[in-house]
Amino acid sequence: MEEQEFLDAARRFAVRLAELSQRFDAETYEVLLKILRGVNAAFAQRGTGVDVGFTDRERELFTPEVAWEVARLMELLSTPGSGVRVDLGPSLNTGQPDWREHDRREVEGIARASGLEP
Repeated sequence: MEEQEFLDAARRFAVRLAELSQRFDAETYEVLLKILRGVNAAFAQRGTGVDVGFTDRERELFTPEVAWEVARLMELLSTPGSGVRVDLGPSLNTGQPDWREHDRREVEGIARASGLEP
């Protein structure tokens, strides 16, 4: 990633994080920040996973919406082929957005915008 691309991605990340700080209640926002600290630790340790370790209350606050926002924040900082993967764990199987369907619609939209037939 070129320096300007990195700066633009960091700016988008910061803006999104600021929006989430206003949208989420304080407890939920703290859970989000705890996850991001874990992600930072994973980046620092390169190639290893980091278990954030939720309390029961934090597990309650870690809703599909929070999981979705974690994934979106990571997308803002990653580049294609960067290998960034967020494993949200098995606790969100119920009510979790259908990622495959979302991705399919996203790809079809890109194809249409590019003048291709999906």
